[in-house]
Amino acid sequence: MQKYTISLATSAGETYGGIRKLAKESGPQSPSCTVLELVDRLIDTVIPNEPLDQSQLGSPLSNTHWVSEGTVRIYFVICQPDVIVVTRISTTPRPISSRQKADAMMREMVASGQLKRSILETGLRLSRSASVH
Repeated sequence: MQKYTISLATSAGETYGGIRKLAKESGPQSPSCTVLELVDRLIDTVIPNEPLDQSQLGSPLSNTHWVSEGTVRIYFVICQPDVIVVTRISTTPRPISSRQKADAMMREMVASGQLKRSILETGLRLSRSASVH
């Protein structure tokens, strides 16, 4: 089995530091400690054992892999044959993160005019009271 060196990108390191701090402040039986233990297991054991077996994002981020368990998702890239960089750690419950992603996408579509163009391309008319920019 190949040996990998794992490092954390700045944002992932900041997130990890926040998880550690919260776990330390919360006590050994807290949910925060459970999250820290899960993050540590994924980073120390799961990712380095078989990184290419983990899920992979689509193009143009196809070199980004991810692993998840429970509410924890960790994104990483293999930068060199033996170096893995964790780029993001997320502990947001999925229903919340999915809503946030959908909201962000919708805001972007409205701001860029893409939503209005898409509606008009279908042949539908916008009512005068509709406020799609």
